[in-house]
Amino acid sequence: MKKHGMALAVMCLLPMVATAESFAKIDNDADVSACVRVERKLCKTTRSLDHCNPWHEENAARVGADTVVVVNSDKNSQVLGFIGKRSEVIADYYRCKNPEPIVAAPDYWDVEAFRYENYQGQGTTSIMGQAFLRQRGGGIVTCAGSDVYAIPIGPYFEGVMDPVTASLDERARVLVHHAMCDASGNFKFSKLPEARWRVVTTVVWDTAIRYENVQGGYLSKEVNSVVDPEPVYLTGADQTH
Repeated sequence: MKKHGMALAVMCLLPMVATAESFAKIDNDADVSACVRVERKLCKTTRSLDHCNPWHEENAARVGADTVVVVNSDKNSQVLGFIGKRSEVIADYYRCKNPEPIVAAPDYWDVEAFRYENYQGQGTTSIMGQAFLRQRGGGIVTCAGSDVYAIPIGPYFEGVMDPVTASLDERARVLVHHAMCDASGNFKFSKLPEARWRVVTTVVWDTAIRYENVQGGYLSKEVNSVVDPEPVYLTGADQTH
């Protein structure tokens, strides 16, 4: 699983058409130097490579992006599997028309709802727990090997699921804490300032279902850090779509 960006691979189903109100367009020649990259997605298809184009445009529009740039669509790198040849199309989604991050707020630590000093530096509290999802057949899949983030609670950070790809001010980025799930799906944050945090990770797994590749997604829960923490559990009730 990719560590930076928590990118999720998704198998294409049927072409989807973006609405006029939220339309994103594939433009591989676009100058994205002044744009904000919102997300990277992988489309796998057993049809032609063009089959992924409307899928990428629809998904880009859903996350507020307006420009899609295909990173790799090499038809010669097809994979031969049990369902036949499969092509992969990786694309980056950018916000170019309004490049300011959705979560941006000037001088955010001066906003009454968020106090910068509450999250600054090291503290004496911790957060520990486990993240997992139950499959339809009853099996349990954990976050083993996935990145876990403790993100401050405040207007500036609202909606941020992946601090690596989000366009955060550097002063805000240093407030985010990182850990990793062990082989059993357990995680722990130590030396946190005593505050309320939003813990975010991903639980995903491959499937053997035709036209599907990965199931699962982001799990997110607000948690208070304390000196002697009880385990917290991120489960299906905390899944963010």
